Amino acid sequence: MKATIYNGAEQNDAVCEKSKNIMSEELKAAGWDVEELVLRDMKIAPCVGCFGCWFKTPGECVINDQGRETSAKSIQSDLTIYLTPVKFGAPSRYLKAALDRSVPNAMPFFVKEGNEIHHERRYDRYPQLAGLGIVADNDVESERLFRQLFDRNMKNFRPEKVGFDVASVSAGDDELRTRIRQVLKDGGVNISGITDGKNWKNGEKPHVLMLSGTPKAKDSVSEVLGNYLLKKMETDGCTTATLRMRSAIKNDASLQEMFEAVEKADVVVYSGPLYVDSFPSHVIEAMEKITEHFAGRKFDGKKTRFFAISNCGFPEAFQNQASLDIMRYFALKCGFEWADGFAVGAGPALFQGLEKMGGMTSGIRKALDMAAKALANADPIPEEASAMISKDLMPAWVYLKMATMSMKDEAKKNKVTDQLYNKPYAVK
Repeated sequence: MKATIYNGAEQNDAVCEKSKNIMSEELKAAGWDVEELVLRDMKIAPCVGCFGCWFKTPGECVINDQGRETSAKSIQSDLTIYLTPVKFGAPSRYLKAALDRSVPNAMPFFVKEGNEIHHERRYDRYPQLAGLGIVADNDVESERLFRQLFDRNMKNFRPEKVGFDVASVSAGDDELRTRIRQVLKDGGVNISGITDGKNWKNGEKPHVLMLSGTPKAKDSVSEVLGNYLLKKMETDGCTTATLRMRSAIKNDASLQEMFEAVEKADVVVYSGPLYVDSFPSHVIEAMEKITEHFAGRKFDGKKTRFFAISNCGFPEAFQNQASLDIMRYFALKCGFEWADGFAVGAGPALFQGLEKMGGMTSGIRKALDMAAKALANADPIPEEASAMISKDLMPAWVYLKMATMSMKDEAKKNKVTDQLYNKPYAVK
């Protein structure tokens, strides 16, 4: 397998150089051949917008310089990696020149994909893509713009797999490696499980801590999902424990108990609900406390894996994505290794338990089974598991009808049916 790193860094960019070295190490360890294109040292003229690559020399730029090489290698590689400092929310001029000169790799004709118009593909096969941007400390706007731009690029390039992240110039070696490993994994590289201090590879099994994000005392979908996972891991020889985050933040003693439980764990599992597109406020508070306590710590050489499950009351699982992205960033800031995140929709339909619902929840159970086995054995969680658990539990119209009936029954039970449409805060 061939990976090509498009290095868009300036001369003497220490962070990009370090990042490139980590990328090369991880790729070679995974059995990949690696080539680096140092774009600042290549002769790549700017695209002049003449469309000659479509109508004079179809598929190839009319400018005969190294821009042809960068365009060709982006097709001939199995994985293309873009590494760049972030300038005003955009890539460096070196990387942008190479990207602009890749236009010949598309056809001039248009095609509709989803709700957008794009150029037709010229080739049957395109490489997977990965990208890492290096941004100045606290430059939130540059990071936001760069993430937005990269997302637009991927909508045009349309690779099957994409890995992407942004790191700050002050990121330490451990943080850079963690981010890069995840970027490569998302981009299709078979990055192995934890390699630093994973004691259960020697015949032992991990100790697993579930941090429950539910504020409820009982009947929690978050714990239905989390407990199913824990039970499966117990049958594989793991020891488990559960802490409710709402209780853990009550006082100094309970906080210390949570810190000790996290430090003891080989695997930390978060399972919680979606409240207004993110976590409940008590989960945010617990995350702040954990980050303050563990940021920069080495856990005595052990690398703790972190796995998250977010469930929501909407039928579409994808509405959990922002929540999982935040949890992934939290794990990174704590020095944990991100294992994966599962998004589950139609949460209220799962109250009675996964096994009791039979075939309807077979996909959810199978995905959790796969995750449990992988976590118990320090293996990567199969990508198919994440896709499987996020599938619709039932047709949206069925779920909406059931949910509406349930809501009306609850209002009737509380004798407020005639008050459901009240507007207590309306301006008079």
